[in-house]
Amino acid sequence: PESLLDECSSLSLNILNSIFLFLVTTTSMPTIIKHTLYYCWCLTILILHKNDFLIIDELAFSGLSNLIDLDLHNNALSYLSNTTFTQLSKLQNLDLSYTLISCVSEHLFVNNSNLTHLDLSHSLLSRLSFMSSVRLESLSVLLLSHTLIALHSFADVNIRWRLPSLTRIHVVQAELCCLFPRAECVSDITPPDGIGSCR
Repeated sequence: PESLLDECSSLSLNILNSIFLFLVTTTSMPTIIKHTLYYCWCLTILILHKNDFLIIDELAFSGLSNLIDLDLHNNALSYLSNTTFTQLSKLQNLDLSYTLISCVSEHLFVNNSNLTHLDLSHSLLSRLSFMSSVRLESLSVLLLSHTLIALHSFADVNIRWRLPSLTRIHVVQAELCCLFPRAECVSDITPPDGIGSCR
């Protein structure tokens, strides 16, 4: 199909209302346009990985109020609007790994209090600006490995207060594990024995 809209509009509304899983891979369209999946309100799992998406329209996911799992990994995304996930209040699992995202807006997850699993690994992310104004109380898994985030990026963020339910985190530098004494922590770079230990 030419677009997700064509894919969805080729199905009757009755079928769209009862779809719980929608998988689209290897398309050649560069953007997910607004209201593309508007009539798929029963959709709980949306898999859009391994596409060439450059842009997601700020209203692309409107109407998906029951969505729980969203997989956008391995796309060419570099930017997300503040309102990209606003209507996804039930969202629990979000995979944005293997993208070109370098910055996540501080307002991106304002309406996603049910988010439990966030994967931003293998991206160009260098700052944790999305944590400066949002408390993700349900987030238990945060994957930040193979990013450009360094220890100083956590300096202005009260990370323990912002992520009270965190049980597992993957980070770049082993020193970051010191910030999460109660969580299972895995790092990309492990220092030699005795160097960089928590004090």
